[in-house]
Amino acid sequence: MSKSMTVCPVCKGSIYNGTTVFKVKTGNGILVLEDVPAEICSLCGEKWFSDEVMEKIELIADDVRKRHIKFEIMTFNAA
Repeated sequence: MSKSMTVCPVCKGSIYNGTTVFKVKTGNGILVLEDVPAEICSLCGEKWFSDEVMEKIELIADDVRKRHIKFEIMTFNAA
């Protein structure tokens, strides 16, 4: 997402800046990140993340994977 969207390409709903929960499988474990910044459709709920946010998510997931954590819940900004 290189520029801010105003209309959802999926359903044509309105897009707003907010936060969401991001879940990802990390090998044999699961990572749950809370309060992740995203652009969110007010109609269908589809979410888009900036490149910077995705890079941070990947770094956090790699760390969880390296530590062989089975289940981790953390707040995005605290990670």
